[in-house]
Amino acid sequence: MRLHLVPDTVLGRTTLVLVAALSLSALAALALFTVQREEALTAIGGRNAAERVGGLVGIAEQTQPDLRQ
Repeated sequence: MRLHLVPDTVLGRTTLVLVAALSLSALAALALFTVQREEALTAIGGRNAAERVGGLVGIAEQTQPDLRQ
């Protein structure tokens, strides 16, 4: 008994092509999503660091000069 990977009917072949195309599309979308997610996390991380530094500057400015080190 031989295993057939390609169906003999038109319906079977159409289904196989459709499933393959949808799988490739999903993989491409996943790859794109992963890249964009990494870029977004990098941008947000930089923005959060800038906000923390800005907050520290504000606190330092409110502190009395003789208490600053």
